[in-house]
Amino acid sequence: DWGFNNDYGVTTTISGLSAQTLYVQVIDDNGCQSNPDLQVDITEPAVLTASPTSNSPLCTTGTLNLNSNASGGTSPYSYAWTGPNGFSSTDANPALANPPVANSGTYTVTVTGSNGCTATASISLSYPSAITVNGTVSTDDASHLGIIDVSISGGTSPYTYLWSNGATTEDLQSLFSGNYIITVTTADQCATSATFTVDIPLIIPNVITPNNDGKNDDFEILNIGAYKEVRIDIYNRWGDLIFRYTGTGADYYQPEKRWNGKNLPMGSYLYIITLDDLEPVSGSVLVKY
Repeated sequence: DWGFNNDYGVTTTISGLSAQTLYVQVIDDNGCQSNPDLQVDITEPAVLTASPTSNSPLCTTGTLNLNSNASGGTSPYSYAWTGPNGFSSTDANPALANPPVANSGTYTVTVTGSNGCTATASISLSYPSAITVNGTVSTDDASHLGIIDVSISGGTSPYTYLWSNGATTEDLQSLFSGNYIITVTTADQCATSATFTVDIPLIIPNVITPNNDGKNDDFEILNIGAYKEVRIDIYNRWGDLIFRYTGTGADYYQPEKRWNGKNLPMGSYLYIITLDDLEPVSGSVLVKY
């Protein structure tokens, strides 16, 4: 027989005990008793707890990191996570890359110790409002160069700006023709990008009258200053090259750089204008006196 605190029986297992000290006595078939009694000190494990954390608020382009932070109880532990949008995991610290906004909400973890005790706790994940980048592209009347005026909404201000040309201002001015990409970063390090195209059409004359009357005296092309690399070729009706300009569009604004058609017979002349890396623009211009 076994005796636990004067409670005798033949079982060798006892359960459901609280923290206490027990004295065990053993009696054999001859009635002999163990002496002294065996002292057994029973202690309760620390209370099992879960204190989940996350890296919320989170950008939709980031990685959601959940941490269970289990302690107490009896290890090893097992884990059961549940959350929005059908999320579940049995990892202690699950990660979810690029979670959609539908994954915002409450995440719950249940930690189970090896002795069957459980602890359940929850944490909320939130997203900042989406960043919206709007803007308008226009042309300065004086310089004929481009202007991009940007407006930002959503996210968490203040914002920082980085343009593909290295500028860090919200708006851009004095722009050549081309594509400009802005990356906007919020105070919580969420970022988004937008592309704006400065496309300034040329205004090309179809007739010049090189008679020094101050009107249409030369081949003046409006808005050509918006282009960095310019080549202008002029051919007569037989295909002979009679004029070539190579340089910046801004330099071509100078009267001495422009083709004036002087001392040439009246008639039509072919022009081919190449701008930066764009497809050439061609057409004809009439010289008359």
